[in-house]
Amino acid sequence: MKSINLPSPKEYPNPATRGRPESDSYFKLTLVVTLAIALLLLLALEFRSPYYFLQDDGLDQFLASYFHNWRSLLSGHLPLYDFHIFAGVSHVAMGQTGVFYVPQYLAMSLSESIWGHPFATIDLMAFMHGLIAVAGGYVLLRYLGAADTAAAFGALTAFSGFFVWAGRMWPVALMLCAWFPWMSWASLRYLEKPTLGRAGWLMFFRLGLLYGGQPQFFVLAIIFEHLFALSHSLATRRPGWLARCAGYVALDVPTALLGLPFLL
Repeated sequence: MKSINLPSPKEYPNPATRGRPESDSYFKLTLVVTLAIALLLLLALEFRSPYYFLQDDGLDQFLASYFHNWRSLLSGHLPLYDFHIFAGVSHVAMGQTGVFYVPQYLAMSLSESIWGHPFATIDLMAFMHGLIAVAGGYVLLRYLGAADTAAAFGALTAFSGFFVWAGRMWPVALMLCAWFPWMSWASLRYLEKPTLGRAGWLMFFRLGLLYGGQPQFFVLAIIFEHLFALSHSLATRRPGWLARCAGYVALDVPTALLGLPFLL
């Protein structure tokens, strides 16, 4: 699978944005500055209230599940069950445990390495998801033809009340904020020019949300992704748009097949 190429001004579907003088270097610079502002906002939140995102279900349920996943990984086995609860309950099958979600292992590793304990895991994941969300929002808005400043401002609105309020209780809410902009961007790129690589990245972003462990968020995100992408294709009606839409909908099949391990 090829690496993601950030959209240049020539790729924008909006004809009014074609031929803009902004260079790719300016685009990337603005993205880096936007991410730096996002990081500062998250750090300010942590300085004001340490372990801000380690609250409610994040502390009582998700951190315990992630630690069991981490301990199982280090011992070399798949955590099908958790024998520390009621003498044994299903673990992978719960879905919300996110056994196959890679960012939790990275966050757990950083927490153990830097602080010597797992309690920074949830906040580190929040930082990751926040930066992914801002980057995805910026890339999506630029792809739709927004100016750099407008795209940067729009991307930073990812830190809305939903992110700050719901995210401190349910870490999976931050996963939705992180992956949905990328799902929308990838769907538009595929409908513009269907290729195997673009299909692969679209499914990658979808599965990133699915394996996060909240299937209802995934289903809602897929529905709104389809509504957004198909309505955009209907509005633009480029030559061959109907066939590309059919191919786009057909990608639901391999996405579902690649998501089967989630049902273990």
